[in-house]
Amino acid sequence: MTEELYQFVVCDYVATGEGQTICLLVTRAYPSKDDYAEDPSELNGWMGRLKYSKKLIAARIFVEKFGSFYARGADNFLERNF
Repeated sequence: MTEELYQFVVCDYVATGEGQTICLLVTRAYPSKDDYAEDPSELNGWMGRLKYSKKLIAARIFVEKFGSFYARGADNFLERNF
């Protein structure tokens, strides 16, 4: 099974007295160097296999952008469901 090209991560936060906050991230979830099982610099241009799925990489990017508070209520959607 191939993973989706885009990752859709959404958080809809509602609290009495605070209102509503919607956080939306649409990303290709490009991996960083640390996301690979092998060091890419030692593989002659081949990037190697990933340690994490695209969903986990997208979740990490979501936390970097919006913070861990909103990430607790975030959901990852497939493109057809988004």
